[in-house]
Amino acid sequence: MLTPAAKALDSVSGMVMDAQGQPLRASVNTIANSKIMKMTTTDADGKFTILLDVGVSSLLIYSDDVSTPGFDYLPALISVTAGKEVTATLEPAASLSLKGSILFVDTENIPSLYSYQVMDESGAVFTSTGYPLSFGSKTSAITPIPNLPATTVIVPVGVPYRLWLGASLLVGTRMTTRSTTSEVQQPLNRGAISEFDVMGPTLDYNLGLVEATLSEASPRIIEMEMQGFYLVREKGILSRAEVSFTEAKQLYASGSYAEGFDAAKKSYIDARKTLGDLNNLFLDATSSVYIIIVFLALASVTAGFLLVDSTRLQVALGAGLYGISLLVTGVVYPGTAATPLQGFLLTSSASFAAVVVGVIFTPRLIGGGRREKVSLSGVIVPVFRIAKRSLKRRRLRFLLTLLSLTVLVMSFVGLTSLSEGYGLMVVKSSSVTPHQGLLLRASTWTDAEPTFITFVNSEVEWLSRQPGVLGVSVKVENTPQQRTITTVSGNRIYSIIGVDSKAESNILPISKVISEGMLPGPGGVALTTSLATSVGLKLGDKVKLRDQTLTIEGLLDDSSFSSLTDLDGSRYIPDKWVNLSPPGDPPYWERQMTPASEAVIIDSSTASLFQVLGVTRIALNVTTDGQDTFAEKLALERGYKVWSASGLGVVFAALGSYLEGKGLPLIIPWAIVVLNVVVTMLNSLFERRREISILSSVGLNPAEIASIFVAEASITGFIAGGLGYLAGLAFYKLMPLLGLALEVHQKVSAVWSLAAIGISISAVLVGALAALRSSIVITPSLTRKWKLDDSMGGFNKPWEVPVPVRLEPEEVDSFVGYLQERLRGLENDLVKVTSNVTVEERGTTKIVKFIYKSYQATTGNFYTKNSVIVEPREGAFVVRLESAGVQDYAHETGSLVRLIAMEWSNRPR
Repeated sequence: MLTPAAKALDSVSGMVMDAQGQPLRASVNTIANSKIMKMTTTDADGKFTILLDVGVSSLLIYSDDVSTPGFDYLPALISVTAGKEVTATLEPAASLSLKGSILFVDTENIPSLYSYQVMDESGAVFTSTGYPLSFGSKTSAITPIPNLPATTVIVPVGVPYRLWLGASLLVGTRMTTRSTTSEVQQPLNRGAISEFDVMGPTLDYNLGLVEATLSEASPRIIEMEMQGFYLVREKGILSRAEVSFTEAKQLYASGSYAEGFDAAKKSYIDARKTLGDLNNLFLDATSSVYIIIVFLALASVTAGFLLVDSTRLQVALGAGLYGISLLVTGVVYPGTAATPLQGFLLTSSASFAAVVVGVIFTPRLIGGGRREKVSLSGVIVPVFRIAKRSLKRRRLRFLLTLLSLTVLVMSFVGLTSLSEGYGLMVVKSSSVTPHQGLLLRASTWTDAEPTFITFVNSEVEWLSRQPGVLGVSVKVENTPQQRTITTVSGNRIYSIIGVDSKAESNILPISKVISEGMLPGPGGVALTTSLATSVGLKLGDKVKLRDQTLTIEGLLDDSSFSSLTDLDGSRYIPDKWVNLSPPGDPPYWERQMTPASEAVIIDSSTASLFQVLGVTRIALNVTTDGQDTFAEKLALERGYKVWSASGLGVVFAALGSYLEGKGLPLIIPWAIVVLNVVVTMLNSLFERRREISILSSVGLNPAEIASIFVAEASITGFIAGGLGYLAGLAFYKLMPLLGLALEVHQKVSAVWSLAAIGISISAVLVGALAALRSSIVITPSLTRKWKLDDSMGGFNKPWEVPVPVRLEPEEVDSFVGYLQERLRGLENDLVKVTSNVTVEERGTTKIVKFIYKSYQATTGNFYTKNSVIVEPREGAFVVRLESAGVQDYAHETGSLVRLIAMEWSNRPR
């Protein structure tokens, strides 16, 4: 008795013929669960017999005449029953050879899944032979034709048809499915092949995306202009987008789909940028209006208290000025139109009341204090009273200065802008590398924080299909590490590089770094000669990298490997992080070059077994014609950061943000205004030298005298900033009436009001600083300033600081002892401490070594490693400090040592 496993299989027989009844050589396949189970071919008479597995009830039959360029017959999918003969008639077919790429303007990603369906004019998929004409990335529901190229689609002959394209891809953070259908295509002859550019219907879809975005932006601009926004710059960007859109449509009509997509992409970027700017502008205006109200209340009350002395009159005048400024704001500030009237009035009343109460009662509340100390109000209030009276006595000069500053701020607000643009950036560098080709990195990659490229296989496949690409090479490596990745016979390895030796050698001269053997293949590894010699390894030996046992297939020359650079001129070996702190101290990490002896090369297929590694760049070997243009195209369409090395220089292209400055030539008249203000302040200073002398003689110190000038500058600058900001907003309203169309970004954010005040006050403070210097002339300061030479110093080469002291031989021990005692006295300091204070003698030279550091988060990662060297020179001893660390920290350490040296010089003898 036979078991079920040994039971004989059923079979089916039949014949395959063409539409004229002629027998065909064909492939016959049994299908179960959309998978091919068994396969046979027909004989010369078109007959076949094939066994049927359990559960098989369908046959996939297809035929192709190799003498014709295209596919000759439509595949057939028929149902069969064991023991019954079948006759399959195959209908004539032709082929489409697909070219181009499925890309979309709103993402830089390519589809992870795609499919093509052949439809009739009504939109129904052709299934006349039982096999739906669907190709591309398949689901389990459709059986693919074996060995059919991914870029080939089989179509019927003699009838018009459409091609439906579907794609699943990542747009933003969501997987999205999209589809589009081509125009009706003309019938083909049997066995013919025709090229079909998939960018045609894709571009048609993208034009719809761009048009929808433009349609959203245009009415938004009209709506916001009615609310009082000045949008000449945004209209200019949108106009540029519309020009690119028109160009894209013209290119689509002419069949230039690739160029049309680039134009559509630029149009979409500009349109989305316009929408984003409009939304941000509206949000800034509506959220800043309340801050502007508080600012106007403060400015109005300040002006009122400055102009009159009576408290009642001050409040009344401040209220009047505040009412006028609110009316002006309601007219010129666009955010007020979108603010509820009730909220506007409530905020205005509360702000004025709070400012008045603060100005009147704050000096009383902060007064008092202990009898032996001067209260805060005892300093601030008199200073501002003196400043106020001084400004009133010099009313004409004050008004002229106020007017100059108001014009300065108004021009800053209304005639200039510094905004963020977004688009394709192309930077040409004169730096020359010995290589030629394109280097691609992820859009998020930076030198400080390298990132890996994702979906590498699909990216490589897509890049390989691009015109002009001769070869593709990926580089798999680690990002800079703080710890070793692995070891080789106890020697630390910080960098592992994985490449395909053949592909990489066609782009970079990496084979020249081999001193013995060859670049590694799968299962192999290449070490440096110095590493192999130090541990006694040779070609053919086995080494273990983590859990992988590899064979040494090549030895690398240390010098050549260390100096090897990539296409963009960067070092080929990844860097590492090094802890510069002594054991037991908090770590201080610095990024340094990895020695060649601490790096290995393996095959890219082997590198995929290490989780810590990833693809950091893709290099392309391309034809030299249009290489830079191709780099810009990749950056625009795919979002890559691209470096194009041609031997004459390096061109960098990327999509990104950049700063746009408008009205920058106004810097020259601004400088003139500031200089006039400075001259006015200096004239005032010289006229008031007698007053300064009197203030100094009655006991005011330089800081208190200078504070009077600072108070005057603050009052003047604050009022001028407020007036200038309102005048600038009003100028936006006047420009259309004057026929001006300056492309500046309207400054509606409260941040710009603060910036206006800052500019105004800064301009006056430039002159006030002269008063500070003059007061110091009357009461000199013994402070001496010094600075480090920026051209030298760091961790590898310490900063050198001269210490201004000259020692006689008999004073050396005293100085060193005093220095050592003072440094050890700081070992228990609460903020910045010293440690490891030691003294070394080298002949007549004495060296005091110590570490100066901090554990406090507020002081940053403060750490320096120092040596104070006392050495003989010309019959005496000189002192210098060598400090290894960040420049600012070394400067602080130098100040400490110089201070100690001054203390020693001034100590009682």
